[in-house]
Amino acid sequence: MRKRAEQYSNAVLARFPKGKGTRVKLAVRNDKSTGVLDFKGIPVDQMNLLLEALKSQQST
Repeated sequence: MRKRAEQYSNAVLARFPKGKGTRVKLAVRNDKSTGVLDFKGIPVDQMNLLLEALKSQQST
């Protein structure tokens, strides 16, 4: 679970680099033995970047 969560996190953070004006935060947590990723701070007009990041991880 940890490795998969890191892959998703890295893909998302690569599309929202620090210093570019968007303060995106990701958190990985355990909820009832299930891995959960929390996304925070993604502007609505940049949701396409989040979708691209998640889709890029489908085949991996």
